Amino acid sequence: MKGKDIIRETAKIHGVSVQEVRRELIIAMNEAMNSPDPAAREFWAEYTGKGSRLSPEKFVEILSEKACKAMEKGTL
Repeated sequence: MKGKDIIRETAKIHGVSVQEVRRELIIAMNEAMNSPDPAAREFWAEYTGKGSRLSPEKFVEILSEKACKAMEKGTL
């Protein structure tokens, strides 16, 4: 599923606007990118270049793919 579709569905489920979901994702992404946690730093280094940022749509696509792979392996 594409990131924009995931965001739209999330907004619908929670009765909020797509803009609100995107805004909250950006806030969460900014906090996570500044985390001192080595696992978080590794995640962001893998998906972003130095100084670059993911769009909320791309971020949820990556998380969705990772979750599907983990489910296939039985690790989620």
